[in-house]
Formats: sequence, structure tokens, C-alpha cells
Amino acid sequence: MLVKERMTSHPICGHPDMPVTEAHIIIHSPPHRRATVLGIYYFASRGGIGLSTLVVGILADSYGFAAIFTASGAIMLGIAIICALVLLRNRR
Repeated sequence: MLVKERMTSHPICGHPDMPVTEAHIIIHSPPHRRATVLGIYYFASRGGIGLSTLVVGILADSYGFAAIFTASGAIMLGIAIICALVLLRNRR
């Protein structure tokens, strides 16, 4: 077995935050939506990384790394603002 396969299959070395995140999702999701929410989480944390790496590589070849970093920063800022607004609305 390769070292990488051994490390990623172990919860402490691979993704130590996954059990905490999964527990949070299970606690805060309605029972009829848990499978959907967990499916989205797993796709975003595992499948999304592989897909985004491919897309970012192609775009970096076309537009350069500066444009990709600027676009990534703008997207992350937008997501952070949306999350903050949702959390503030739920707090009231």
C-alpha cells in the first residue's frame, strides 16, 4: 500500500476535521435533508477539489496566475459575505 493511500485512509492524518463537520451537519440538518446535505458536503470536499484543480489549471494557462488568484479571491469573498449574511439573519 502506498504511503499516500495509507495516510488518507486514516482519520487523523487524512481529514481530522471531517468527524466534527459531519456531526455538525447531522445535528443541524433536518432528518429528511441529511443525506442531501452530506452528499453536497462530500462532493465539495472531495470531488470539487479535483474538478476545480483541472479548471483552474486550464484557466491559468489561458489568462495567467494573477487573474486566477484575483478571481479566486473575489469568489471566496463573495461566499464569505453570503455566509455572514445568512448567519446574521439566522441569529435574529
